[in-house]
Amino acid sequence: MCELKARRPPASSQNPDRESPSGGRQEIYSPVVLIVSLFLRVAYAFLYLLSTTLTSRSMRHTALRHLERRNGEVKPEAHLRSLVAVGLLIVLWLIDYGWSLGYRLYLIIPILSTSFCVVSILYFFLAVQTYLVEIYPMYAASGITASIVVRSIFVLTAPLTATHLFAKLGIGWGNTLLGVLAAVMVTPATLWLPKYGEGIRMTTRFMPKFSFRTVWWF
Repeated sequence: MCELKARRPPASSQNPDRESPSGGRQEIYSPVVLIVSLFLRVAYAFLYLLSTTLTSRSMRHTALRHLERRNGEVKPEAHLRSLVAVGLLIVLWLIDYGWSLGYRLYLIIPILSTSFCVVSILYFFLAVQTYLVEIYPMYAASGITASIVVRSIFVLTAPLTATHLFAKLGIGWGNTLLGVLAAVMVTPATLWLPKYGEGIRMTTRFMPKFSFRTVWWF
């Protein structure tokens, strides 16, 4: 009896699962949804239009001029040379964010601090990912997976101390401590790898035996 009752559609159901398909159809006729969708359509169109210029002839000529200054060869360690400055920017923006919240400054200051910090972290992330792909082209997926496992362990355990850290030190000194730890852990590697990274990776068993020379086809 319960099964038959459950299968029987009621006259007016309060179950959102029964009404969600019709709700999505009704939202299409909403002027607000149409206006917001228009904004997204323009943004996505411009995004894909810009992506078509990345392989254009002018972009390739710009890259070729860069390669000519380096005799046509760019080593993977070139992606790591700017990480020292980017790492210091991450530390500075992290400390600035903490103290701007600690002194309760105007809202735009911590917003800008977090924005620039996120952009710096994204640049750091992309540079490291590109470096891993270039040093192990045949095992790029394995190299990236290994880095994901290592950083996921740290990401899992680090936030567990955030509550106690900021409760004892405050947001200002807590972020300062995090910035100092980041500088101590990241700066030596960013200084050491661009200089000695090639010699280390050439001794690994998964290192391909060919030159890192970029070839452009027209």
